[in-house]
Amino acid sequence: MRPDTKASPGKLIRAETLWMRRRLAFRIACAAGAAIVIVFIVLRFVSSDGDLAASVALAEGELARMEAELGEDAGLTVADVYVERRYIAAAQLPVDLAGVGVVLALVGMVLAGTSSGSEWRTGTVRLSFADYRSRALPTFSRIGLWGILWFVGSLILLSFLAAGLCGVAAWRGLPGGVNGPETLGLLIRSSLLCGCGAAIGVGVATAFRSDALFLICLLSYVLGFETLWPALALNSSVTPSAHLIQFVMARHSEPTGLLACEAPVCPELFKGGAWDTAVLLAVLALTVLICGIAILRSRRPLWR
Repeated sequence: MRPDTKASPGKLIRAETLWMRRRLAFRIACAAGAAIVIVFIVLRFVSSDGDLAASVALAEGELARMEAELGEDAGLTVADVYVERRYIAAAQLPVDLAGVGVVLALVGMVLAGTSSGSEWRTGTVRLSFADYRSRALPTFSRIGLWGILWFVGSLILLSFLAAGLCGVAAWRGLPGGVNGPETLGLLIRSSLLCGCGAAIGVGVATAFRSDALFLICLLSYVLGFETLWPALALNSSVTPSAHLIQFVMARHSEPTGLLACEAPVCPELFKGGAWDTAVLLAVLALTVLICGIAILRSRRPLWR
């Protein structure tokens, strides 16, 4: 687009969509997400063992060794030393999807922020839209496209992850007990978090007009809120990422019972609950606030 050329919103959005498809950052984000999903499935596969009899035999051998050291009066049973080596989808799938979803949100945030910030740092935006008053709509469309495309991409990746982990459970674990509607809701919440993460990344980088300042801000957040804060509080559950994982899982804190797994110890089952409205509103409000600031900052004639 030539400097100061007027363009309709439709043409501008189509141009931004073409830009997104051709940009290396979005391709890297998709490739990184696919690699994370594939590696995670492989790790779950190699770390699981579907032989229940072998696991029970190992627990019985460990119990015999401990009784020889501590004596039979210790009151230990096989259930006390049993280690579940099977992949039990009903218990582990929600946790895995939520954790990988947060990782994909971080991937989208980093790549969207660095890509958009570099456009400002190198002067591409300034040269493409010399009139600073014409930069608001391109900024808005870029934020929206990153959010929507990464939401769709993450939904596809997480759906593939869920299918792969169910395959691992069927081959080397226990696939029963998975609730379809609850899993679908979990996928949507994870993908929504990923889309908001990408939009926030573009918004912060645009507000700073620099990819370097965006990365410094992100690193400060990780060191401050994800590392130092839980260390000082002696509680890892106070981190924002822990709250986001709980939001994605959206399950009741009290177990509803035990899964029938034919093992000495079976995992507890948790019923999926309603969406955490407070966390949802907080994420959406933060996204809208940062994107609004970014759009206003893009129109500012000073500082590039």
